[in-house]
Amino acid sequence: GDTWRQAIAVTHMPPYDNDFDTALEEPFHNTLKESERVQLSLHGHIHGFRADFRYDNDVLYLATSTVKAREFTYLKVWDGGYSYKRVAY
Repeated sequence: GDTWRQAIAVTHMPPYDNDFDTALEEPFHNTLKESERVQLSLHGHIHGFRADFRYDNDVLYLATSTVKAREFTYLKVWDGGYSYKRVAY
């Protein structure tokens, strides 16, 4: 059986991006939500920071920035949760 309690989904492209197949956007989110173990979905691709509960309050979609913008995202994960901080340098 499943022994894992939490996970972070990591993909290059966020599901709400124009380059993502729109037919797969809702199924992607529903798969994460229905797992009941994914609270965070982490992405790049858009080259800018964005953090929102795009579809509901179950999964946070977090897109990190780019070094060209002199930013990064500090992500801290622990059993049962996470925190993040946008860091400019």
